[in-house]
Amino acid sequence: MKIVVVNNQQLEREFIMMPLSIYANDENYIRPLDQDVKKVFDPEENKLLKKSEVERWLLQANDGKYIGRLAVFVNPAYKQSIKVGGIGFFECIDDQAAANFLLQKAVDWHQQRGMQAIDGPINLGERNDWWGLLIKGFYEPLYKMNYNPPYYQTLFENFGFQIYYNQLCYGMDYNTEIDDKFERLGKHYEQQPDFEVRNIEKNKLDKYAADFCAVYNPAFAQHGEGKSLDIRVAQKMFASMKIAMDEKICWFVYHKGNPIAMWINLPDLNQIFKHFDGKLGWWQKIQFVFLHINHMIALVCSVFELKVSKLKSFCRGASLARRSFQGEIAWRKCYRVRGRL
Repeated sequence: MKIVVVNNQQLEREFIMMPLSIYANDENYIRPLDQDVKKVFDPEENKLLKKSEVERWLLQANDGKYIGRLAVFVNPAYKQSIKVGGIGFFECIDDQAAANFLLQKAVDWHQQRGMQAIDGPINLGERNDWWGLLIKGFYEPLYKMNYNPPYYQTLFENFGFQIYYNQLCYGMDYNTEIDDKFERLGKHYEQQPDFEVRNIEKNKLDKYAADFCAVYNPAFAQHGEGKSLDIRVAQKMFASMKIAMDEKICWFVYHKGNPIAMWINLPDLNQIFKHFDGKLGWWQKIQFVFLHINHMIALVCSVFELKVSKLKSFCRGASLARRSFQGEIAWRKCYRVRGRL
């Protein structure tokens, strides 16, 4: 076995295509859009690359076949009590020796750069994309959520990684009865003139991005390893969501005109993108508009009736765990692992 460093377009294509053999018989796997993966490693799209060191690797077997891949990186903005590097986009066949070879190379790479620990699987970017190792709840993943075979947990733990923190994502059927206390409290605050609930307006997304930061930063920026969300990042995030956003199912709550709470829901784009086989060219964009319109027709939502179908909550949890609080019907459990060097 040997490590092949991705340093040209052909190898970048191999890096993108390598996982397909792992998931060939997995009906729950949804291939990420090629462009989304490429953007993580594009300096024009990912500004963190200007100050970070990153490499992408392919694990090549003796017969020339690619049997694994990994990205390794050191991000100075990733502040910890010790020097911590990261690994992400891990894929490997079900072979402990192959995984050990790949992960040991990552350990060596980080030690050469003075790192004291490795976190992973994580992403060289915002924490809402491709963070965590899935260990329970092997359903179709949400857009940009990590998905992996069950045996990956064994590969990581046998190598020596340990759980650093858990991430939970919940799902709820729209027919689930809501506790009466929510209705009682809702009616109580409806009668208070200082409180106001507004639906988001797509023609004022910069304003709502600022309101998002006003709610998010006091709640989470000082929690654990959290950091303040820059308004420019929030504006870019809202702009990227605009095409899929439905104003009727995104709310902000204000007290005396100041934003104090929010609930932002988005249809799960993976239910559309899973038909595109990783591509998003002009033909897929036409299909997206058609499928999105039909999907949204099915997502009739009323504040009072709550007849919502296949909605995914865009809620950020504590900085040490991404949580989409959606109910109790189904749930996923992921964890981020840490290895001391």
